[in-house]
Amino acid sequence: MPLTASKKYKVTVSQDKLSATLAINGDSLPQDATVKDILAEISELGVKVNSDKTAIIDEFVKAITESKHPEPVIVATGTPPVADKNGYVKKLYTESEKPEPAAPADESDSDEEQGQSVTCSAETQMASQPNNGEPGQSHSHYDKSCYVFIDADQPVAQIMPPVDGTDGTDIYGEAIPRAKGLTANIRLGKNVRFGDPKKEDAEEQEDIIYANLYGKLGHTTAKIWIEEDLEVHSDVDFSIGNIDFNNNVNIFRNVLDLFKVRAGKNLTVRGVVEAAQVGAGENIYLRGGMAGKEKGKVSAGQNIECKFITSSHISCGGDLLLTKEVMYCDIECGGAITSETGQLAGGNISVFKGVTVHTLGSDAGTKTVLEVGINDELKNRAATTKPEVKVLRMKAEKVREVVEPLLVNQKRLSNEQKEKATELLYETYELDSKADELIEKLKEAYLHTLENSVLSVTVLGKIHPNVTIRFPRGESKITSEIEGPVTITPEIVNKVTRLKATNTKTGNSKILDYGTSYDEQWNEIEDYLGLK
Repeated sequence: MPLTASKKYKVTVSQDKLSATLAINGDSLPQDATVKDILAEISELGVKVNSDKTAIIDEFVKAITESKHPEPVIVATGTPPVADKNGYVKKLYTESEKPEPAAPADESDSDEEQGQSVTCSAETQMASQPNNGEPGQSHSHYDKSCYVFIDADQPVAQIMPPVDGTDGTDIYGEAIPRAKGLTANIRLGKNVRFGDPKKEDAEEQEDIIYANLYGKLGHTTAKIWIEEDLEVHSDVDFSIGNIDFNNNVNIFRNVLDLFKVRAGKNLTVRGVVEAAQVGAGENIYLRGGMAGKEKGKVSAGQNIECKFITSSHISCGGDLLLTKEVMYCDIECGGAITSETGQLAGGNISVFKGVTVHTLGSDAGTKTVLEVGINDELKNRAATTKPEVKVLRMKAEKVREVVEPLLVNQKRLSNEQKEKATELLYETYELDSKADELIEKLKEAYLHTLENSVLSVTVLGKIHPNVTIRFPRGESKITSEIEGPVTITPEIVNKVTRLKATNTKTGNSKILDYGTSYDEQWNEIEDYLGLK
């Protein structure tokens, strides 16, 4: 609180030196006070009086001349500094609407190894952006994924530099340095890089982080990385949402009712799959089994290995391997079904390369239909090819009916008519070619079935009644128990396909006469293809 030279006035300077307040020093009023004298005395203290404060000082002096004790007035103000804005990591991807949050996990320094993605909250972390959803657009809660999947070479994040603020000025005219902004620092984990070498301006992109490969984004406050495989350490429920991931998926707990999981490569579920839909481009491993409740679906491009599956639809391009049982399921298996300790009972089962199980059917006489060596592709082609070919041939014939009269008198045709006739002839060629192509594909599917199917059912324990075993051209309904170990194969008897049961221990065999029927579809296919 410095005093002016006359000691009539005192000037109080704020601690930050951004304001100065003028007041009377003591209780007695100065004599002959003028604005000019006060300004001069303040100036001697080094304080820079703002030009807009003259009127305030004038009021101050007026009160003195009226013998009034004036209130203190602010006669000088400085300019406060504006701090720099800190740099931050800006995300360049768009994420879907988040599902309900999962229970908080224990904190750990090894976020990358555990596959945890920590939500960012500071300026140096990912800046949030709106999601993909349009205003007013509704989304299924099942589709709200908690993961962000990144494509190879996709820009993930950008390091944004600090934004400059301004220095301040105190009441003495001295500069007040501003607070400098912090540079955003983030470490690169696996499968990410700075800059895109494929672009011409790669040097200008050194602040942009790119993904090296497709995978799941992981990030903490200090690190960013891409995980090639997806690991889910909780149930697949509303905290996770549906999963559609192009690489391997490893789920450590359960997949709950009505959720969907698709892995582009292999899928492993260590818990139980409920009435959900799970699929994989390659193999599926259901370590805990599946209780489908008549709504479950499991589909694999290659093999399925499972403890048990009940009341589900099963589809696999390769083998179905089970350790306990598959009950009440509809099955389409492009390979073999194998379980030396398991039971296969209930539903409609189609398998291309044979069956080996311990028990077929159940004590309760559950209806079980087992088709062996029948290729689903062949069945579908056989059902659609004949009518499609018929339509194409009819169209070609109608075109020929139009063009043939023109060709009889070609010399009388104008150039335009000749051109039209040529177009019509080409159209008939195209229609016939399409029909021939369909027939050829049906033939390929038929020959593939004959060459690659395995027409054999081996039961190590027992075959129960009410089991129908069907091979191409013939089937048999089992009406009484058959003790194993036994192998059922087709046998041609008097030009009719019958089923033969052979005890694999004794070598004894017999023809199963009961419940035998004849499948004409195969003869029809051979006749149609001219293969007889």
